[in-house]
Amino acid sequence: MEVFIQTATSFPTVVFSALLLLMLLYWAIVIAGGLDVDALDGSEGAAGALEAAEGGVKGGLDVLNWLTKKRLPMSVSASLVILAGWAASYLGTRVLLVASKGVVPEGMAAWGVGAGAFVVGWLFSSAVASPLGPLFETHAADENRDLVGKSCRIQTGSVTADFGAAVVLDGTSSDVIQVRFRGNGSLSRGDEALIVNYDADTNTFSVEPMTALAPKPTLERELDESN
Repeated sequence: MEVFIQTATSFPTVVFSALLLLMLLYWAIVIAGGLDVDALDGSEGAAGALEAAEGGVKGGLDVLNWLTKKRLPMSVSASLVILAGWAASYLGTRVLLVASKGVVPEGMAAWGVGAGAFVVGWLFSSAVASPLGPLFETHAADENRDLVGKSCRIQTGSVTADFGAAVVLDGTSSDVIQVRFRGNGSLSRGDEALIVNYDADTNTFSVEPMTALAPKPTLERELDESN
C-alpha cells in the first residue's frame, strides 16, 4: 500500500491522480443528479474567479473531443483518457523509471512517461469511441409539421371531420396521431392515407386516401378529358 501511494503521488502519476479525483467528483455529482453527462459540452462558463480556469479546462477538453472525433461527450472522452493515462503512468513509473535509473536523467524519464501515458490514454479513448459512440447519440424528434407528406395507416374504425387516429408509416417509428378527413369517400381501419396538413390549434392532421391521390390509368384519363 505504501508503494502504491508513493507511486500515485509522485510525478508524473500525481498529475493523472489529481485529474482522476476531479473526474470522480464530477461523476459523483452527475449520479446525484446535479449535472448532465454532457454538461461539459455546453457553452455556458462559470462566472467570477472560475471563469479563466474553466476556459483552460474546456480548451483541453475541446482538444480531447476533437481527437476522439466527437463521437463521445467531452466528459466521457476526458474520463477515458485520464483513466487509461493514470494506469499507463503508474505502470510506467513502476517499470520504466526504475529500469532507466542511472541511464536516463530522472526528470527526462518522468516527462517521457507522462507524455507516453497521455498518448496511451488518447489511443484508448479513440479505440473505444466507435463502439461506445452510438450509446450517446441523440436524435431530435420530428416536429409535427415534418410529418406532412408522409403516409399513415388508419387505426380507428373510420375517420371523420371530428374523429380518427392513425399510425405514421415512416419505417423508423410507430407514432399514433389524431387525423381528420373532410373529403369525399371514406377511410376505415387498415386503409393507407397521406398526411396533407397539420393544424397546430387542434394538434390534428388532415389526411387524404392514397387511392384518391393515385394517378388514373391512361385510358381513364383520356375518357375524362374527352368528356
